[in-house]
Amino acid sequence: MHSLQEAGFIKAKLNPFNLSTKAQLDLEMIHQNFDTLPKDPYAPNDCNRFRAYSNLIIIPWERKIHWIPPVHVNGNFLSGYWQGKFNPEHKDAIRYFTPLLSETRNTLFLKNLIMHDFDLTFWNSSTTLPIYVGIHFVKLLVSDKNQIAFSSPDLLHRDGEAFTFAHLFKRFNVKGGTNYISKPEYANKKINEVDPNNILDKFEMYDQLDTYGVCDQLVSHYVSPVAIDDGSKKYGSREIILIDFSNVQQKLN
Repeated sequence: MHSLQEAGFIKAKLNPFNLSTKAQLDLEMIHQNFDTLPKDPYAPNDCNRFRAYSNLIIIPWERKIHWIPPVHVNGNFLSGYWQGKFNPEHKDAIRYFTPLLSETRNTLFLKNLIMHDFDLTFWNSSTTLPIYVGIHFVKLLVSDKNQIAFSSPDLLHRDGEAFTFAHLFKRFNVKGGTNYISKPEYANKKINEVDPNNILDKFEMYDQLDTYGVCDQLVSHYVSPVAIDDGSKKYGSREIILIDFSNVQQKLN
């Protein structure tokens, strides 16, 4: 398998059935968190996207994580997320999301998943400063054959964080959700605007904990909308855990 540093992306499969009994209980807690996700407050009404977000700091030399407390915004405790110029739908805007449930944040499974991804990252210098991490739970939900649900942004993009990993938590009765990896210069283009020869990879994730990761400097990426697959069933959904990593820089003046 190629490395993240060589190709700019990797694909992997983590086997949930090899997890301990405690980890299986943690998965059930995470499942409950996905069931209670609020609608993404920044999504269009027809987007059918649900989302929660929390952030934390890794102390690399101690291999410890410290969750950043939510902030008080308009009477609610929320977690702020900023991508600078990299999300053209929300350029230079701070978005505030409902944080993950405290029970979810405290699971050993999620901590181990974060550190698993962190160990795949690489940095220009030794990690002598903390690493900033964002955790997104995103659910695309469709309940009608005429509906679609899509992620943000709905085009090839870079995230603005050094590395991003996507872990499929659940996929049920949907079609679509195809992942595309391309060169970084095609960021902010619709997928149909890119020559297929410039698509580095195209794939879908079907099984729990199917995973891919990207290095933001080396590639752009995109996931297509989902629609209901079997119209005789009441709904379809795709649930993803996104984990992104950014280096914290020292400011001397």
